[in-house]
Amino acid sequence: MAVTPREKLLSALQHDDLEWYNSILSDYQYQLEIFIDSKSKNFFHDLCNSILYHGRLQSFFLSLHKTIQASHNKTTSEYLNSRAKIDDDEYTPLHFAIVKQKKDLVLMMISHGANYQMITKRGFNCLHLAGKGNSIAIFVVLYEKYSFSLNSVSSEGQNALQMVTLNKNWDLAYLIIALSQKEDLDFQDMYGRTSLHYAVMKEKRKIVKYLLLRGADPLIQDLEGKKPIDLSTGFADIDKLLKRKKIRTNGNKRNFYIMLCSLLIKFIIICWITIIKEISNITKLYYVICGYLLFPITIFFWILASKTKPEIEKLNELSLSDLYCKYVPNVLCPYCKCVKRNKHSYHCFTCNMCIKDYDHHCYWVNNCIGKGNIKYFLLALFFLVLDFTYSIIICILLYTNFTSKNAIGVLTSIVTIASVFFLLAVAPFFYLNMSNFLNSTSVHQKFSNKNVRRSLAGLSDVQDTDSMLIQEDPLDSIREHARDSESSEISKFNSLNVQEL
Repeated sequence: MAVTPREKLLSALQHDDLEWYNSILSDYQYQLEIFIDSKSKNFFHDLCNSILYHGRLQSFFLSLHKTIQASHNKTTSEYLNSRAKIDDDEYTPLHFAIVKQKKDLVLMMISHGANYQMITKRGFNCLHLAGKGNSIAIFVVLYEKYSFSLNSVSSEGQNALQMVTLNKNWDLAYLIIALSQKEDLDFQDMYGRTSLHYAVMKEKRKIVKYLLLRGADPLIQDLEGKKPIDLSTGFADIDKLLKRKKIRTNGNKRNFYIMLCSLLIKFIIICWITIIKEISNITKLYYVICGYLLFPITIFFWILASKTKPEIEKLNELSLSDLYCKYVPNVLCPYCKCVKRNKHSYHCFTCNMCIKDYDHHCYWVNNCIGKGNIKYFLLALFFLVLDFTYSIIICILLYTNFTSKNAIGVLTSIVTIASVFFLLAVAPFFYLNMSNFLNSTSVHQKFSNKNVRRSLAGLSDVQDTDSMLIQEDPLDSIREHARDSESSEISKFNSLNVQEL
C-alpha cells in the first residue's frame, strides 16, 4: 500500500527528522493542500499533536512558515485560522495548541497571525480552553498580555472561575480568585450558581475559604433557591466556614489594647493592695517585688512581638505571566507576585503579605507570627503564664487575710477568678506553640490539610531553586536516546519511501 504524502510528513514529524520534513515540504511546495486530511486538519494541527519540545517545535514551525511563504498560495495566518473537527468541537491550530498545553507554540502562532479572538464551534474562547485544560502559564499570558476578561462567558453560561472549579483545576482556581474582583466571584451562570456553589459541591475547603476571604457572598441563591451551604454534602469544615457571618481579613488593634489594659488594671490592683494597704500581712517584700517585675517584662515582650515584623518573601520584578512561565504554580503567590523560597511561607490575608515560616495571625498582638518574631511571641506567652500564676498565688495569700465582706477581699477574689480564666486560656496555647517550635512545625501546618503536610514532608526549609523552575521538557534525554537508537530505522524507512516513489 502506497504511503501518502501526509503520512510521510507525519512520520518525519514523529521521528523528529527536520531534514526529511523539509524535503517532503519542498517536493509538494505548490500542493500544500495535499497535507490537509478529511477533517480539515492541517500541518499546524499535526505540529500541536506532536511530542516535540520547545526548540524543535520552533524549528518545524519556522520551516512550515518559510514553505508557505514560498508557495505564494495561502498565507500562514490563513492556515493558522482554519478550523478542523477534533473530538466534539472545531479547533483552529491555536485552539489545539492551547488544549495540548504548547505554550511556546501558542506564542509563535499568535506572532504569525493566529487570531486569538476566535472561538470554537461550541463557543469556547482561548481563555476558556486554557482554563479547562489547566494550562496556567497560557492562561496568565492570555489574561495579562492579550487582555482577556475573566468574566467572558462560554456557550455554557460560565465564566473562567466556574469552569476551572468544575474541572477541579485548583491551582488555576486559586490564581483566578486572586485576580478577580468581587463581582467576578459572585457571577451567576445559567443555573444561577456562583463559583462558591461549585466549590462547595466539589468539597474543596481551600477554595471555599479563599472565595470567602475575597468577599464572595455565601447567601446568593441559585434558580432553585439554594444557597451554597444547601449544596454541601456534609463536610463539617466547609459548613463551618459558610456559617460564619464574616471571615476577618482586617487588622484590628482592639484586642491588643484590651490585653494591655487588662494586664495594667490587674497590676495596679495588686500593687495597691500589697504595697499601699496590707504589705505587712503577706510574704516578704522581696518576693512581692520579684513578682512585680513580671509585669513590665511581659509587656515588653508582648509589645516586641507586636511591633517586630516577621520576615516576608521579597517581591519579584517579573510580570505575572513571566513568573508562571518560569516557576511551578505552587511556589508562587499571585497576590504578592513573589516566589515562595521558604517551603512554609503563606500569604496572610490580614497583613496582605507572604510570611516566612508562617505560624498564625494573632489578633491579640495584632501581628503575624512567623520567622523573625516567633521567639518574642513565645517569651511573651511564657511570662504571661508566670504573671497570671503569680497573680493567683498572691491573691490567694491576700484573701486569707481578709473576710469575704471586706472590699479588698472581694477585689482579690475578682482578680483571682480573672487570672484563673486567662491562665486556662493562655497555658494550653503556650504549650501548643512551644511544642510546635521545638518540633520545627507551626500552628498553620498542624491544622492545615493533611495532604499538604504530606507533600511537604522531607523538604528542606529553603526550597531548591531548580525544583521551583518549570522544566522545558523532562523527556529531552529520552528523546535524544530515542533519536540515536532509531536513526538506522529512519534511514531504512526513508529508503523504502524513495523506492515506492
